[in-house]
Amino acid sequence: MSDYVMKNIEIIRKDGLDRFMKMVPQAIRQLTLMLGDPEIPPNVKAMLIQMILDRGLGKPEETVNMTVRNNNMEEAYAAVEQMVEEIRNSMGDETKK
Repeated sequence: MSDYVMKNIEIIRKDGLDRFMKMVPQAIRQLTLMLGDPEIPPNVKAMLIQMILDRGLGKPEETVNMTVRNNNMEEAYAAVEQMVEEIRNSMGDETKK
């Protein structure tokens, strides 16, 4: 891509990020209100807490132990993709964002 296009893409990204960053305080206030709302079920509150902690502290690192029994990288990649899909399915929709 040309320098002109790259520069404009960067400007659009920065503008979008700036707009989202301005909404962060409001989002935090709303989440805080939801946590204190007795009408919100406990499992939803737990998800809210997890979201806040994951974004504030960062998600913990996950490791995968596997043994590759051959030198076929395509099979190895397929095996990893299958494991990732199984993990996503076991965790529900939260990992499919």
